[in-house]
Amino acid sequence: MKNILKDIEFNKKDILFLLPVIIVAIILVLILCIGISKCDNYVLSAIAKLHCDILTNIFGIITQMSSVWAVILVLCFCYIVIKNKKITYYMFFAVGIGALLNFVIKNIVRRTRPLNFMIINESGFSFPSGHSELSIVLYGFLIYLCYKLIKNKWLKVTLVSLLSLLIALIAFSRLYFGVHYLTDVLAGLTLGYIFIYLYIKICKKYMFEDEGAK
Repeated sequence: MKNILKDIEFNKKDILFLLPVIIVAIILVLILCIGISKCDNYVLSAIAKLHCDILTNIFGIITQMSSVWAVILVLCFCYIVIKNKKITYYMFFAVGIGALLNFVIKNIVRRTRPLNFMIINESGFSFPSGHSELSIVLYGFLIYLCYKLIKNKWLKVTLVSLLSLLIALIAFSRLYFGVHYLTDVLAGLTLGYIFIYLYIKICKKYMFEDEGAK
């Protein structure tokens, strides 16, 4: 227990890194309490004007990149490719906790989906966006591993850029299909970001302890 508490000590850099996200999270909570349906509806109305067969097909593929089956496939791929199996176990655990956290918050807030804007069938509650949260938990974890494990600078930059773009596109796809409000997506991204940052902060020592990582 003492070791875990030592691992979550923060320095100034950590606080500065998390502060903007924490502020956004507080704002989102206040927004939900006060109500911002007009703004949310305006954003979905504007995005609805972009609907066309080509974009629907493209975003249909992108949004599936954070579905249950896609996440399972990515995790299995990582298990095969990554030599240090301990890292993959921590990745599995992160995704599991992230999914559970999303489920709990959804059932506490119980926000109805924007039914008037949905162009695909989606069940469950709306806040926060599960696809957005899991995308940043899973692919954000992979971004960290790219920084940690890949030595080639250009390959590292390319993979990090592609993974970051994928996270952004998955989040936008949820708005494109009208299954979430903007505040749902922002909350999902924020929640996922805070969680994976703290999770890696706590666990990185144990993931790489065989390699002498700090």
